[in-house]
Amino acid sequence: MLIQPEKKAFLTPGYHACDIIDLIDESGTNQYATFTLKFILDFNGIERFCYLEGNHVFDEHGNIVAENNFLITRWTRFMDFLNIKPMVGFNEKGEFEDENGKIINDIAGYLRDVLTGNYIAYLAYTKPSKTSGKSFLKTQLIAANEKEAEAVNFVNFMLSKNNFFENDPSTPVTTKASGQPF
Repeated sequence: MLIQPEKKAFLTPGYHACDIIDLIDESGTNQYATFTLKFILDFNGIERFCYLEGNHVFDEHGNIVAENNFLITRWTRFMDFLNIKPMVGFNEKGEFEDENGKIINDIAGYLRDVLTGNYIAYLAYTKPSKTSGKSFLKTQLIAANEKEAEAVNFVNFMLSKNNFFENDPSTPVTTKASGQPF
């Protein structure tokens, strides 16, 4: 009998049903981000990760500057797409609290408790790296099923701005006959 490698399942760019199986707060472990939350996702037996990370911008008094703050914008969008109720966010000191002002010390644990339901994720390629020129398939967005229309609008906007791609931009697309790019 021939010995053959095990066939592995793989994911392609686009929308996929997924389950959020765990969250890990990795803040303080990444030299490039002051906040990192790792979502562990299951796509019918295929485990993938999605990271929500960024840096807080503080003023001279140690308070978060909300204006033009990428992390706050991304966090708010993520929580909206995940349909988190009550809304959870950062207070002026960079701590987590809910919309009622209650401080949340363990954000991963809190979200583990409130994230129930069915989710979709959008996978797309990143922009090619400046150093290697390679692009990677990455989970770009997670959304509750009831937020699908909003998620599709957001993905279409991001695709139109070339923030991520459905085809690997680091690999030229060629025809089989001529070998020339389309």
